[in-house]
Amino acid sequence: MDKIQKLAKKELSGQKAWQHSNYTTQFMRTPGSSGIHEITRYSKKRLDSYGLDKVYTIKYPSKEYGTEDLTFMGWDVNDAILDIVEPTEKRITSYAEAPTCIQHWSIPTPPEGVVAELVDVGRGVYDDDYKRNNVKGKIVLASGDGHAEGNSQAYLLAVEKYGAIGLVTDNLIYQQPPFRVRENHPDAITLLRVPSRKGLGWAFVISHTQGEYLRSLLKKGPVKLKSFIDASNFEGEGEELVGVIEGSEKPEQQIWFVAHNSGTKPGGNCAGGVGLWIENARTIMSLIKQGKIPRPKRTIKFLLGAEGGGLNAFLKSRPEETKNVIAAFVYCSVGNDQCKGNSSLILYKSAESIPSFINDLCIDTIEKVSRDGLPPFKDETRDIKLIRFNVLPYTPWSDNSRLMRLMIPSPLFMSWPSQHFHTQFLTSDKLDPAVLKRCGDVTTSVALLLANAGVNDARYIAKVVESKAKSRIMNVSTQTYMEMMDAQTEASDPVTKLKDISKHRKGEIDYLAERSLGALESVKALDEDTTLHKELDEMMEGLSKVRIADKKKIEGYAALLSKEVA
Repeated sequence: MDKIQKLAKKELSGQKAWQHSNYTTQFMRTPGSSGIHEITRYSKKRLDSYGLDKVYTIKYPSKEYGTEDLTFMGWDVNDAILDIVEPTEKRITSYAEAPTCIQHWSIPTPPEGVVAELVDVGRGVYDDDYKRNNVKGKIVLASGDGHAEGNSQAYLLAVEKYGAIGLVTDNLIYQQPPFRVRENHPDAITLLRVPSRKGLGWAFVISHTQGEYLRSLLKKGPVKLKSFIDASNFEGEGEELVGVIEGSEKPEQQIWFVAHNSGTKPGGNCAGGVGLWIENARTIMSLIKQGKIPRPKRTIKFLLGAEGGGLNAFLKSRPEETKNVIAAFVYCSVGNDQCKGNSSLILYKSAESIPSFINDLCIDTIEKVSRDGLPPFKDETRDIKLIRFNVLPYTPWSDNSRLMRLMIPSPLFMSWPSQHFHTQFLTSDKLDPAVLKRCGDVTTSVALLLANAGVNDARYIAKVVESKAKSRIMNVSTQTYMEMMDAQTEASDPVTKLKDISKHRKGEIDYLAERSLGALESVKALDEDTTLHKELDEMMEGLSKVRIADKKKIEGYAALLSKEVA
């Protein structure tokens, strides 16, 4: 494993990944748009040049690929402008200045634009906000509620129920105090989407500063706005790009890299995943061509397309390929500059309901590659971590949720919090090549280990799982003693409280043990060696003994402390 990590770390370039990401940010990448097709073309050209065994696309909807039912509404935009025309003339926002200002799937205006009176309805998420205002044929100003759902509700009420021609909102979603709130991020314009495909209206997003300016004008008298939108809605045509490095011995077993090329402009967060995905392919093929690693025993597959729709097309077209996926590494926002965005790399673990060793192996690899700075008076090992990389439970944020439903182990890699998330400020300069590289060092190392894993590699993975499992269980019993000591002195009924703690903590140990036993069992899929399988069974038996012993410790703590209380 150490050799693979060193090779991957030396070959993989965060700067190359950043360059691909930088190119990606130049395009609006809504599903079916000219921008997303350009990034697919660009990515395919790179994979072709690296010499993968196969590079192809799956189109949807398409009878040829069995995806004819995956229809969707495409949307593209060339320009959008929102101006004040009365009582003064002033530019509020434009697509050229802030591409996130125009909500996706907004309909176009006539070439000369449309002029209408502006009406402030407050938050705009309830019927009562409109019943006291006549908005028919007018433009609605709504502050929203800080959530995308609030924007959807405001649009449906304003345009589709009460007859407004358009919506203007300074709603900032995914607020993250203290880093990202309207008051300390007043000029941010966040990506939002028109929730309906009926083609009845349009919507702009403006900054909090601009929203407050419009409200100040409305207090003095009527305000008229002019909207111009050059956009189109159409029957969408999508494509999922697939790159394949064929396995030499067990091609049916696969490791996937999954990223999405959809996103807003600039959309640096999503673009980071595209850049690293391309660099993953280059790195692995370069190591193979240089003879530094053997051709993988298992197939490595690269999947890139619109988030949700692209992966669905692949799964619909190739359902048989989901049966033997060892792991799928899913990328979202993998390269955010941690200083500029107040963020951290995060491994959102594969769902614990899917028995797999992948979480422990990824965590172990993060610990090993995250060595950046030298401590004082020490000149051999770099033990100081300079890039934040946290591990959190499963969250259904991206394509990992679709894979989870198919029981495919799918850790998600992304950056969070994100001060500039989906705003006009998340440009490529908010991405850090070092962060892209750190994520790539982890995923590439793990992928190559799994792609060529034999009996000794499987044994190593099992030992990683075993050690971390025992540590987790022992930590529960240790923390339980501290919790019980607090309850002994602070609870109104200490004896009952101690019993409740004991029951809860023993259940926690059972949960952790069951998940770890499943993870050890999953290692057997890597090699059929009977001696290995016997060793794994012995590890599972040993872990079961640790489970029993630590539950007895908890019972002993409860009995001892209850006796002291009595």
